[in-house]
Amino acid sequence: MMPQFEVAGGLVPGPFRLWSDGMLNLTFQYMLDRPVFGDAGRREEMRRRLNLIPGIALKEDATRKCPTIQLAALAPAGSLDAFLAIMDCLR
Repeated sequence: MMPQFEVAGGLVPGPFRLWSDGMLNLTFQYMLDRPVFGDAGRREEMRRRLNLIPGIALKEDATRKCPTIQLAALAPAGSLDAFLAIMDCLR
């Protein structure tokens, strides 16, 4: 499942995909051509914030790829809220 966001001009793919095997695929690679996240610094800030969530450890080169994290990393109290706050910055 890949959420889409409505923006001026239509729908754009969301920043992640959910898989039935319990994995979440972050689509950094597909953000490269988006106006805001074409900037490497913005993607790096997003990676840094995601890495503050216990159980998430994205490597430095993740911002040019589509890394995966286990959904279980978002189960502890506060983790899902932190993840969603980070995703909210993409609006």
